[in-house]
Amino acid sequence: MSLYKKMRGIIGNIFTFDSSDGPLLKNVTGIIEARNAADSAYAIVRGATPVGANDLVTKNYVDGAESGDITTIEIPFTFANAAGFVDSTFAAAVGGRLLNARVDITTAFDVAVTFIAGDTGDTDRFIVSGDVKVNKVDVYDFPQYTDTIASVFRVTLGAGAPTVGVGRIIFSYCVPQA
Repeated sequence: MSLYKKMRGIIGNIFTFDSSDGPLLKNVTGIIEARNAADSAYAIVRGATPVGANDLVTKNYVDGAESGDITTIEIPFTFANAAGFVDSTFAAAVGGRLLNARVDITTAFDVAVTFIAGDTGDTDRFIVSGDVKVNKVDVYDFPQYTDTIASVFRVTLGAGAPTVGVGRIIFSYCVPQA
């Protein structure tokens, strides 16, 4: 039996293909990286469509999931955000369609400040000043059918000096099928 059929590991942190002329797999502090032969850039890795919860996903799978599926992005905000704004940490697909914006004030602000919601292209595209009262615990729904959203959602709170207050907004959007 060949020695290589029994091999369980390698010495060092790099495994190369094609006598060191091909791509390599590299262990970088417990993370596997696919690198080019010179170890100067990432290499492309291809695979099958995922079937299990821990499978890696392909670009084709993700691109297909974007189109027509409803996605939600939540932005939490507090009294500390008064006189400022909070952006979504995840980007939405540019050109998507907003279906609903739900504002949930879970702890009333002790000082009323203005509230608007939109995106980086238009800060009050979805909710204008006066539509949400942050000084009352309540849930507000704003059904939408707004096309061409920018990639980052934004909540803007007006100037004031509240010392308590907590809320969140949940944007539900989709990317229409081509």
